[in-house]
Amino acid sequence: MNGLFSIIPLIIFFPFLGVVINVFFGRLLMPERGSKGPGIVAGTMAALSFVIAVLMFLALLGHPEGAEVPFLTWINIPAGARTLYVPWTFKIDT
Repeated sequence: MNGLFSIIPLIIFFPFLGVVINVFFGRLLMPERGSKGPGIVAGTMAALSFVIAVLMFLALLGHPEGAEVPFLTWINIPAGARTLYVPWTFKIDT
């Protein structure tokens, strides 16, 4: 992975974490109707994703060729001499 580009999976992880927190702890964050806890969690996670996007923009200023950051293997099916291999890769480009 290439330096700052390696944090690109966080752009997906932060909103997912916000959803998980609100699903499992939303009632605790909202003791009364109209509480702002879940909204603060959702807004914070969206803001953190925006910060990562801005950092990717700044990283692209220094490396306009971009990068491909492998995250995980989506599909890996061996079939005799051949293999179907589909990675989940983030492509950062201009």
